[in-house]
Amino acid sequence: MNPATRRKRQQGGNVIIEMGLCMTTLFLMIFGIVQYSILNFANNFCAFAAQQGARYASIRGASSVSPLPTNPSPCGSTCTNESSGDPTTTYVQGLTVALNTANLTVATTWTACSGCSNGNDQGSTVTVKVSYSYSPLLTLVSPNSMTLNSSSTMTVIE
Repeated sequence: MNPATRRKRQQGGNVIIEMGLCMTTLFLMIFGIVQYSILNFANNFCAFAAQQGARYASIRGASSVSPLPTNPSPCGSTCTNESSGDPTTTYVQGLTVALNTANLTVATTWTACSGCSNGNDQGSTVTVKVSYSYSPLLTLVSPNSMTLNSSSTMTVIE
């Protein structure tokens, strides 16, 4: 028998085993890249949403045509609107694409400037904090959920 033929016969199953090991490694690497990309997207969205939420709230102060409600009303020197029923939260959730809005929390804080009687008067500041709880698809990479936070502060202009 030819030596080349004998060698091929002895290595018949090696190619399948090597391909299986290489493909497993390749698929785990691709899955890790996808997971990291989703995490990076969620983190960038938090920053974008905080900036857009602060912009939305800064042009809807007490002297605006359609001012945002504050809790308590009038706001006083400082007040915080949590997620439930806040128009800023509704606006930010409307910006959400490909993320679970149930894991998204938005807090709007109005702080009065010196000489202002109300937290949402012109010249005061508004801070919007966006948090997103991210749970990885495969717990092998990271077994715990991560909370991504971002905040943005702007001056109320109306």
